[in-house]
Amino acid sequence: MLTLPHLVAAFAIWLCAASAHASGLLAPRIVDPWPDPATIRNVRVESVSFASSDPFSPQDFGRAPGRMVGAQLYLPSYAAAGRRVPAVVLLDGSAGNIAERGATYGPQLAAMGVAAMVVETYASRPDLATSFIDRVLHITESMFLADAYGALAYLAGRPDIDPHRAVLAGFSYGGMAATYACMRRSRIGWRRPGCALPATSRFMRRALRALPTAGQPGRHC
Repeated sequence: MLTLPHLVAAFAIWLCAASAHASGLLAPRIVDPWPDPATIRNVRVESVSFASSDPFSPQDFGRAPGRMVGAQLYLPSYAAAGRRVPAVVLLDGSAGNIAERGATYGPQLAAMGVAAMVVETYASRPDLATSFIDRVLHITESMFLADAYGALAYLAGRPDIDPHRAVLAGFSYGGMAATYACMRRSRIGWRRPGCALPATSRFMRRALRALPTAGQPGRHC
């Protein structure tokens, strides 16, 4: 079975290959095993926010109330204007942003040259729900999807991120939203200038082909 670490590793492998011939872009270096979080030093973290919305269902896309959503952005220390890096947008699961997920993978990816944006979908909507059951009922996959595209649009406006090498991954509940983001209707409904997420389904096929058998280490870049 492919787990999220396998998928994120596949994303990163593809990003390495894609960047090998890209002028002016920095290639990540994916290693196995991934960096020990306790020893990571060459990463900076920014608390950011971006414009999103609250569509309860797909029918609400484009007419739902607006919402500012928070995120933690983990960046390689050298990321800057003129030194653009690839990025992964990470959506949390129904348990929220637990430490074993975004706060672990974010620094690891950044240490290997890939920015990681850990989106705070639940924490940004305390007026809609706070308990586990209420959050699952009232904060929907459509809102996660809105946040995914809002996060990508935010990254596309940063001079240190290459939006054409940005991908989406999700944990559990957020994984459903990541799947919906591959659907044609979602891609059309949320298409924005300068954003690369509409290519996610094609990217995922390439990324999975780059990944060896699940449970086996990926190639080094």
